[in-house]
Amino acid sequence: MDAPVIVFGLCGGGACLLFTLQSVLWTSMRMKKLSVQRWTKYARRMRAAGLAFLVAGTLLWVSGPQTTKNAAGWALFGGGFNALIATFHLLIVAYLSGGKSGGLRDRRPN
Repeated sequence: MDAPVIVFGLCGGGACLLFTLQSVLWTSMRMKKLSVQRWTKYARRMRAAGLAFLVAGTLLWVSGPQTTKNAAGWALFGGGFNALIATFHLLIVAYLSGGKSGGLRDRRPN
């Protein structure tokens, strides 16, 4: 297999998998199958993974060969979109819970 095809598969597949995981976890939290605190922990991790995809796509776009520009575009779009959705969901949960859960960072005392 060619290296650009592998990179494209990893970037595109990883972004799609992250989006699917985010949708499944959000739905299971809304259906009360997953606690809000546990979902918040997962959402923060998914946001970090989305930001990692965003940074990797940026580095691939800037320094990568011309043949990997499509993969970089998928990583940029997928990473940015997933980070945006995770941040939005965290803020919605924080708003609906009155600041007790969700949010951009953990404000609970240890």
